[in-house]
Amino acid sequence: MRPVFCMTLVVACGGTATDGLTSLSIEASSTAIDSRTTIDFTVTGSYDDGSTLDLSSEVDFVSSDEDVVMLGLVQQNMAHGIGEGVASVHAVLEDFESDSIEVSVSIAPVQVGDLVINELLADDGDFDTNGDGNSEDENDEFIEFVNVGFYTIDLGGIMIRDSNYAEIGPRHIFASPTYVQPGEAVVVFGGGDIDTLSVEGTQFFVADNDDTGLNHGLSLNNGGEYISLVNDEGLVLLNLAYGSEDDTGEVSSVDDASINRSPDMIGPEYTDHRLVEGANTAYSVGTQANGEPFPGIQEWYALVVND
Repeated sequence: MRPVFCMTLVVACGGTATDGLTSLSIEASSTAIDSRTTIDFTVTGSYDDGSTLDLSSEVDFVSSDEDVVMLGLVQQNMAHGIGEGVASVHAVLEDFESDSIEVSVSIAPVQVGDLVINELLADDGDFDTNGDGNSEDENDEFIEFVNVGFYTIDLGGIMIRDSNYAEIGPRHIFASPTYVQPGEAVVVFGGGDIDTLSVEGTQFFVADNDDTGLNHGLSLNNGGEYISLVNDEGLVLLNLAYGSEDDTGEVSSVDDASINRSPDMIGPEYTDHRLVEGANTAYSVGTQANGEPFPGIQEWYALVVND
C-alpha cells in the first residue's frame, strides 16, 4: 500500500505530477450537448509503477474551436457549448498530451430570463442612429436586447410585438438561426440601411415582418407602448411598458433621447439615457451607455459568476 499511497500524494511528497508519468487519458460526462448543458472532463494519469492519479486540476484543457466549445468559464475542467458545431477537447501537462474527445453542440432556444431590453429609442429627434446618412422618424427607432443569462441562445422565430399585434401582426420576426452569446447584444431598427454599423459583440437587424401592405417597421409610439418578445407558442419572454399612453406603463417616456437601464444590463430601473452614469450622449445604439462595448461571454462570466 505504501507506493500507492505516496503516488496519490505525489505532489505533496515533494515530487511533481509528471514524475513517473507515462500517459494521460481523458473522459467526458457527455459528448453531445445543447448550449444550456455543461461538460465535466476527468483526466487520469498513468504511472510507471502501475498506479493512476486524477490530474484534472493539474492539466490544461484545449478546445480545437473555442467558438464552439469553451473551457474554464467557471471551472478549469468544465466546458460550455457556445456555438453550433463540433469541437475536440484534449488535456496537456508539460510534454504529455491526452487523446481527444469530440463534442457536438446545438444551440437551445431563448427562455424567460435570458434577455433584457437594455435600451429603447422611440423619439429619435433628428438622429441618424442606423448610420445610413438619413434622419427618418421610424427608420431610426430601435430596441436593444442583451443576453444577461449564462447560455448561448437562438432567437430564430421569436417575435417583437406591440399593442397593435392583433391588427397588424408582429413588428419583427428574428430569422432562424439567430445566435446570441452571454453578454452580447442584438439591436433591431425600424428600417433603413445598417451596412455601415459594426460594434464588437452586437448584431444589428432591420425590422422584418409579414405585412405586405404597410411598411410599419417598429413604429414605436413616442408617448408610450407595450413591447413584448414572444415565442411561436405565445409565451411572453419579456416585456416593457413605457409612457403615459400605455395604461400599464411604469417607465416614463423620454423626449429626444432613449430610455436605458441604469446601470446597463443589470439595472432595476429605466431612465433618460443622458442621466445614466458615464453617458454623454442621447443614445448609445449597440454599446453600453458610456460607449463601451458590451462585455462578451468571458468578461460577463468573470463579472457575474466568478466575482
